[in-house]
Formats: sequence, structure tokens, C-alpha cells
Amino acid sequence: MLYHPRRQWTLASFVPRRSSQHARAAGIRFVAQECPALSTLLLAGPPGSGKTHLLHALAQHARGNGVIDSIACLSATQWAQEVAAGLHFADMGCVLQHFACQDLLALDDADRLWGIPQAQQAFADLMRERQAQGLRTLLTATLYPASPHNPRPVCELLAQQTAVRLH
Repeated sequence: MLYHPRRQWTLASFVPRRSSQHARAAGIRFVAQECPALSTLLLAGPPGSGKTHLLHALAQHARGNGVIDSIACLSATQWAQEVAAGLHFADMGCVLQHFACQDLLALDDADRLWGIPQAQQAFADLMRERQAQGLRTLLTATLYPASPHNPRPVCELLAQQTAVRLH
């Protein structure tokens, strides 16, 4: 199943806070370039900063780039469901191949995968494959203030990606 970005969330409807204009501009450059210098961009910020809206808006904007023919836009929960189905039906290779060949993969709340070991491992495998192919991956992750109650610390894989912060 191919997941599409939400039609109503566009760059025109995304009104960035003054401190998030850099993230919006970086995202536009990322999806608009014919051959971007980096293959992964992480949109990071606290809850309510507009990460999900910007992710969908950028995926919509990417449709205007002639080199991007296929886009999959999904949440971490949807990814975990795809992995569960792939494991259940013993066709995990097909699931990985399907998402590994999308010109743009936009995954919302990637940090939530770190509570689901099988989805986390499949995502790490997928990221390695996409990076080897030089395909664009757009991610969001929630940044929580440093506290002992932080349920989702930024993991090593996400920490290795180029990130822009929304405030």
C-alpha cells in the first residue's frame, strides 16, 4: 500500500514561527534540488512545533520536482504495521524493497520506532539501503527537554542524520 501526503497540508498552509523559517527553507531545498548533497533530512523539534505539517507540506511540494516520481509518506505506526504484516506473511523482503525504491520516503515520528525492536531494525536496514542508493528520506523526530522522564531519547541512527530544528 502506498501512503500519500495529506493534501490539505501544503507549504501555503504551513505558517512557520520565526524560529522555524530555517527548517522550512532547508526542507524546500532538500525536496526541490535535482540531486541533493545529502540523502536524509531530519526535522526535529518539540511537540506542537509543526513537524508533521511541514513533513506533509514538503512531500506535496516534492511532486513538482521532475526527478521525484514516487513518494511514500507514512507515520511510525504505519511503518510498524507494514513490518508486522511483512513478518506475519513472511515477505519482509518485499516490504523493504517497496519502500527502498520510493524516490522520496517521508516518515513521521521516527523516534517512536525505538520502542518496537523489529520495526526499529527494519527501519535501520531500510535507511542503509536508501542511503546506498542516494534516495531522499525525510524524517521527523520529537525532541523532549532533558529530563529523567524522557520516553524517547534521540537514538544513535537519528543523531547521525542532518537535522534542522523547529521551535
